[in-house]
Amino acid sequence: MYRKQHKKDIHAEAAKKRRRTTKKPYSRSIVGATLEVIQKKRAEKPEVRDAAREAALRYIFNLFIAVPALCLLLNLLLQKLI
Repeated sequence: MYRKQHKKDIHAEAAKKRRRTTKKPYSRSIVGATLEVIQKKRAEKPEVRDAAREAALRYIFNLFIAVPALCLLLNLLLQKLI
């Protein structure tokens, strides 16, 4: 890279500089979430966010692991009884 930029007679040609994109100071709503919802989530305290995450994980665990395991156990018990 350095050697390419510092060849003889290269100083006459100006190297193109990269431009950084400017960060806009305002927020916009995205599909599925209004601006109010986004701002509420940003303003939440970490404890509230952690509690919500724990509740969601517990719900998913019960939905996919605990409930099917219970159904499987009940089916096995019913088959042994019949």
